[in-house]
Amino acid sequence: MTSIKNEIKIFFSEIKRFYRAFLKEVESKNFSNEKKIKIKWDYIKELLRHRYRFNEYYYQYGFPKLNRKERAEFISRSEMQYIYRKYGDSQIRKIFRDKAKFLEVFNTYIKRQWMLWDESTEEKKQKLELMLRSFDCIVKPLDGTLGAGVKKINKNSVTDIDDFIRHNLSEHKYVIEECITAHQEIAEFHPASLNSIQVVAGEAAIMQTFRYYGEMIDLKGWTAEKFLNKMKFKIFRILNEISNF
Repeated sequence: MTSIKNEIKIFFSEIKRFYRAFLKEVESKNFSNEKKIKIKWDYIKELLRHRYRFNEYYYQYGFPKLNRKERAEFISRSEMQYIYRKYGDSQIRKIFRDKAKFLEVFNTYIKRQWMLWDESTEEKKQKLELMLRSFDCIVKPLDGTLGAGVKKINKNSVTDIDDFIRHNLSEHKYVIEECITAHQEIAEFHPASLNSIQVVAGEAAIMQTFRYYGEMIDLKGWTAEKFLNKMKFKIFRILNEISNF
């Protein structure tokens, strides 16, 4: 019963989110009223069928421009998470959900300094101070998501370590990591941010892809196809570099 209540709660939450996005984006376009209504009800049908978020429906996959056969090539994030829960190993999922555990298990491949701040000890304080003097650092709440509460601390900007801990590390457990420097090919899209592509893959297929870059990126005059082609070209060059190591 609790599961059904949660599903209903999530559904209505998505409806509210949709209306906010719809009013902000679709209503601002020079669409006819007929087209606006068509997009509105088409999205609600996709939400009922497959639990598509409006962001997926409108921005990521461009469903208003796709027919039924083309849409069948995609799955929603909700469906993907259902597959994870039903068929994935729960112990492996725990590793990927816990930032510190992930860094610990894959430490050989991380190639950057990091530490878990879960208590204030003299040893941890000394390590933190050394990291903050050595390079720019990213501070993340251990249980945070979607960038909430994340802070960038510039190298040598902390003059009083106790004051820094009191104002920045007292409310939660945190992961502190050395900042990553973007590859120059990817940095071109937005020099001030860490741009990345995440690929979610199953055994036989790529299930989803995501791209992240800074908010101020100028894509004026760029079509989605042009952007993706340029990105694919850059990734190909990077992979060639890696293969030559």
